[in-house]
Amino acid sequence: MRKWLVRLAWAAVLGVCAVFVLQAFVADVYRVESGSMEPVLHGPDGARPGESVLVLYGVDEPRRFDLVVLRRPDEDEPFVKRIVGLPGETVTLSGGDLLVDGRRLPADTPRPEPLLVFDERHLPMERAFPELAKRATRMGDAWRIEATDHATLEFPYAPRITDGFWSPTDEWIEGSELPNDLGVELDVRLVTPDATVTVELTEGGERYRAIVSRADADESFRVTVARDEHDGVFREQSGVGRRVSLDAWHRVGFDNCDNSLITRLDGGPMSAIDVGASRELADARDPTLKQRLPRVTLLVTGIVLIRDVRVVRDRHWIARGRFGGDAPVTLGPDEVFVLGDRSSASFDGRDWGPVKTSALLGRPSAVVRPWAAARWLKPPKPWTEMH
Repeated sequence: MRKWLVRLAWAAVLGVCAVFVLQAFVADVYRVESGSMEPVLHGPDGARPGESVLVLYGVDEPRRFDLVVLRRPDEDEPFVKRIVGLPGETVTLSGGDLLVDGRRLPADTPRPEPLLVFDERHLPMERAFPELAKRATRMGDAWRIEATDHATLEFPYAPRITDGFWSPTDEWIEGSELPNDLGVELDVRLVTPDATVTVELTEGGERYRAIVSRADADESFRVTVARDEHDGVFREQSGVGRRVSLDAWHRVGFDNCDNSLITRLDGGPMSAIDVGASRELADARDPTLKQRLPRVTLLVTGIVLIRDVRVVRDRHWIARGRFGGDAPVTLGPDEVFVLGDRSSASFDGRDWGPVKTSALLGRPSAVVRPWAAARWLKPPKPWTEMH
C-alpha cells in the first residue's frame, strides 16, 4: 500500500511539473476579455465570461491574417488580434478595405473565413426574401419558382446588411457600418431548358451578376459574370461552362471580394475577374447608392428550384485613428500591423501603431472553454475555396 501511495505521489508531482513546463515553453490558455474579435472569438457579455483559447507559443514567421496573442508595453493583459500588415509593407484602410502598398489583395490571397449574414437557421427565407412567399411554392426544404412567358422574377434581400454578427445564442448583434464585400451561395436545380438563376450583388453604385444557365450544346451549367456599365445594361465579363448532371442539385457561389468577382460550382472555383478602378468611379458618382440599392437580389427565369441560401460578408475595416486611417503606416523590418475583426469596437493598431514582432507571444489554435463552444480556429485560405 505504501509503495502504491509513493507512486501515486510521484505521478502527481510529474503531472504538475509537466503542466508547468507546457505553460512555460509550449502552450497556455488565455481568456478573451473583450469583444474586439467578434464573432470569431466571443468576449464576456454579462451572462457568460469570455471564451478561452489555447495558444501555441512562438511566432517565428508572421503571416497575414493569422490570429496572434501579443503583449504591449505598460499593459497588464495580452491582446488577441489579427495580423494584417507584414514587415516592410505600407498599410492603408480605405472604404472598409485593406490596402497593402496601395493595392487591394488579389482573390487568391489566404484570408479569414467570411462572416455569416444570413441562413435559414437564423431567419426564415420568406422573411429575408419576402417576394418568395408571394411568387414561389415551398416544397420541403426547397422553393419552386415558376417564371413563365419569358418573365423575370426578382427576389431582393430585405434586411439591412451591416457589419453585425450572430451571437452564441443566435441573436443578431446589429452593426453600425455597411460592409462592401458580400458573397452568396445556394443550391440550384434548373428544371426547364430556358431556366436561369441570377445572383446580383451591389457595392456602391456598381451592380454585378452571376447568371447560371444551361449550355446549349450539352448537359452542362454555364456561369456568366456580367456588370452594369452604368446605363442599366449588363455586359458579359466572363463566362465558364462545366459539364454536370442536370437532374441533380448543384451548389453555386458568387462573391465580390476586394474588387474581384469570384464564381464557384460544387465547391470548386470557376472564375475570378478583377473589376478594377470602376469601383472608385462609382462611389465618386453617387456614394449614397450603397444605402438605396438592394445588396443582394435573386432573379429567376423559367422553372427552377433553390434551397439552402447563405449570405456572407468580409471584414469591414474602419479607417480611423492615427495609423492606417488618417495616414498610411509603413512598417519596419521587425514590425507588423494588427487589427480586431469587430472594427467598430476594437482598440488596436489604428490607435497604437505598429507592433514589434518580439511582442507576439503565440498563435491561438482552438477555443477550449466553455466546453460547449470548443472548436478549432480555422486558418486563412483563399476566398475561392471558402464557404
